[in-house]
Amino acid sequence: MKYYAKRDGDGSWSIVYTQTRKVAVIAETLPLRHLDEASAMEIIDALRGRHSASEGPATSADGTMA
Repeated sequence: MKYYAKRDGDGSWSIVYTQTRKVAVIAETLPLRHLDEASAMEIIDALRGRHSASEGPATSADGTMA
């Protein structure tokens, strides 16, 4: 898995790129941070669908590796 959801200090969520540990960005203009939990999990589920299950462990809702 190349991305995981991380809960931020303000209670919002971010999508983080595993290799750099930086917040993922779409089209260089929209950082995937300050999301609500449902949106973050929906994005992670979509990203999981693009990668094979053998790439690594899944993440739990709190952003930790399962």
